[in-house]
Amino acid sequence: MHPTSDAAMRTLTSSAVPSCDEASEAHGVPQGRTDSASIDAARGVGRGDSCTLLASIPLLYGLSKQIIPQPGYWPSSVHCCGFWQQKHTGTACDRKQQLHALLKPVLPHSSLEEWKSEQPLVCIDFGSMGCMGLIPDPHHLVAVLVAALHFAGAKGILLTGGWRPLLLAADTAVQPAVGGPILIATPGSISHSLLLPDCSAVLHHGGAGTCAAALSAGLPHLVCPFHFDQFSWAERLTYLGVAIQGSTQMLVGSHTRSSAPLVNSSGPPSQPSLLHSGPDPSDNDPSDDEPQPPAVLPAAQQLADQMKVLLSGRLNQQCHNIQADLQGEDGISNAVEALLEQLQSAAVPRRTAIPPLPLPAANRSSQPEASDKFLTCPPLDAPPCKASRKGVDDKALVVLPNGWQVPACAEAEALFIYHEIAEQQCYLQEGIRINHGDTVMDVGANIGLFAWWVLLGGTNRGQASRVVAVEPMPQNIAVMQANLERHSLSSQVKIVPQAVGQTEGEAVFRYYPAMPGNSTCHVREKQQLQHQHTAAHFFTDAEDCVCPVTTISHLMERHDSQEINLLKIDVEGCELEVLQGIQPHHWSHISQIVLEVHDTAGRLHEITAMLEAQQYLVLCQQGLAPATHMVFATRHM
Repeated sequence: MHPTSDAAMRTLTSSAVPSCDEASEAHGVPQGRTDSASIDAARGVGRGDSCTLLASIPLLYGLSKQIIPQPGYWPSSVHCCGFWQQKHTGTACDRKQQLHALLKPVLPHSSLEEWKSEQPLVCIDFGSMGCMGLIPDPHHLVAVLVAALHFAGAKGILLTGGWRPLLLAADTAVQPAVGGPILIATPGSISHSLLLPDCSAVLHHGGAGTCAAALSAGLPHLVCPFHFDQFSWAERLTYLGVAIQGSTQMLVGSHTRSSAPLVNSSGPPSQPSLLHSGPDPSDNDPSDDEPQPPAVLPAAQQLADQMKVLLSGRLNQQCHNIQADLQGEDGISNAVEALLEQLQSAAVPRRTAIPPLPLPAANRSSQPEASDKFLTCPPLDAPPCKASRKGVDDKALVVLPNGWQVPACAEAEALFIYHEIAEQQCYLQEGIRINHGDTVMDVGANIGLFAWWVLLGGTNRGQASRVVAVEPMPQNIAVMQANLERHSLSSQVKIVPQAVGQTEGEAVFRYYPAMPGNSTCHVREKQQLQHQHTAAHFFTDAEDCVCPVTTISHLMERHDSQEINLLKIDVEGCELEVLQGIQPHHWSHISQIVLEVHDTAGRLHEITAMLEAQQYLVLCQQGLAPATHMVFATRHM
């Protein structure tokens, strides 16, 4: 019987799926596990300490049987799938190029190999422990790491995960002057699959994802657990002969920030003034009872001794044996296979994010079946469309919650847009504001509710004086004209019946009568993002038409909009092209930008980088729709 107790085994398995913060460590672990909608159904039944797991509820563990043997008393509905990891599939050369690109901003030399200079490299990763408040003194931690690496004759890469206090502590640490820094810190995340092949050992907190990555890389571990299942992981890996358990308390120090440098720029770390990190001994208040941080040097020496064991090669053979055992596992594929098997054998209730919209009585018996038209791009020979008021006056008025009455193409969507604009004020977040007399350019104006709202003003916003409303769909334009005329706002709104893109020309758009605001020229993207969350009849009776395309710069020049106080963009997948159509000399004339971004193919990152390059302060929020984000960009004119 190995020393891991049955209680500890339950701790390991109950938390074997990494937490939300640790999901990034596992590089591919789905984050949907935070959905608690079905937790009650999955709980055990019984009283006291006796609990029976319902055999009808499938339970998937992202861990390997090679590491955690599956007890025989578990029901057949429990599956140990293997670790859930996204492995690097490119060549070794591709991996090194990607790693170099990520490390280049912090490397003191031209390459990782040149910086290592034949010294062993230790990957240091404490996951989300800092963000959770479990590293009270990052300066002490960095001081211990620098000295320990110095004693062990190694170099280290500290993965900060973007936690600024740790990154700042690493950037300001005093390091040996000879040979350059021995510890560098990454400002963001780096995939373990890219970094670990260049490492000789891993120092980490015992998170499930990091354990899996180091085991799969065949590297020895030094595990310093902080809480929960991390202690069980440290115990288990030590038993398997691939790890040493370190002292977390000695590593992280106390709540008092250490201030003394650890490694002197001109001497070894053994000088008396460097043996203790803490307040200056000349402090005039000797009666201060605040807890003092532990001595840095003893902690560093202990850590260095453990590093030397890892780097001696004593654990390498067992690490390679376990690595070989894990190579044949594909945890993600096994999990998908188990899910498919469950879905095929069980009736799964239908769940949709948006409740179905009742179809008009005239259409219920003639709802078209799904066809190739829905799945393919619109034909390029679709006829051009022109705005027409035909049928607009016959539309029923939609009464909005504040009493506004508007004609609308689709009642459900009009109510939803009103909720976004007026109740949630989703466009006026993160410093975006409207002042009296502002000029607003509304790209993707739909039926004009946003234009109407900003022109009326309110208690928490000024009253815009002019709106340039840009909308390509003729059906929406006709309803917008009716709305503005009905409420005597036509003189303050310039309607531009065009789409907006990177260059002028034409584009084919698909119009959805049941949800006109979702009309788009990126039909396949719309399918992928929304079809699983939206009832099928919202997509029926779609029409295709060719619409003229212009650019933001041309709009500014042609419609007397040399200064735009707020540029609002909601263009269903075309947002990057819209920004690319802004000429360099026009950026400085746009004070604020708010846009909804469909984050596919790295679009969100590209857009935020573009805005930051133009000196905007950029903030993002998760949007309401799948894979969408709201981006808010402000600058001082």
